[in-house]
Amino acid sequence: MDFTEAYLDVIKQPKKFIIGDREYRIIDVAYTPVQLAKGLMNRVIEGDECMLFKFDDEKIRRFWMKNCVVPLTVFFLDHDRKVISIKHMDVEQRTLGETQELYERRLQGYSSDAPAKYAVEIYQDKNVDSEIGSTAVFM
Repeated sequence: MDFTEAYLDVIKQPKKFIIGDREYRIIDVAYTPVQLAKGLMNRVIEGDECMLFKFDDEKIRRFWMKNCVVPLTVFFLDHDRKVISIKHMDVEQRTLGETQELYERRLQGYSSDAPAKYAVEIYQDKNVDSEIGSTAVFM
């Protein structure tokens, strides 16, 4: 991808995630391997903000809370943007004296219940579970 293609890809990114009667402002879109791996590590988001993860293919996705500083809820969506599962993820900080290896080994994984093409992380909201089966809109 050359600079022009990369620039056009960035400006075409959606700015809003709408699910049911909820609307979130997309603050970042992850689609490169580095961005997908980093996610919201060491970042704080507000209640109306979210991060969109766009994958090249549709398969079971697994997220974790490595170096995340706020609790999150992740929506997993299929290629039609239908919500296939929602997981609520609590902060799991590294403890004093804990090695990075031990920390990463003990982190809980949160997997999609079916193959997912997209994931969206929001500040944790346990009142969104009714949105399973809903179709999301990216604007």
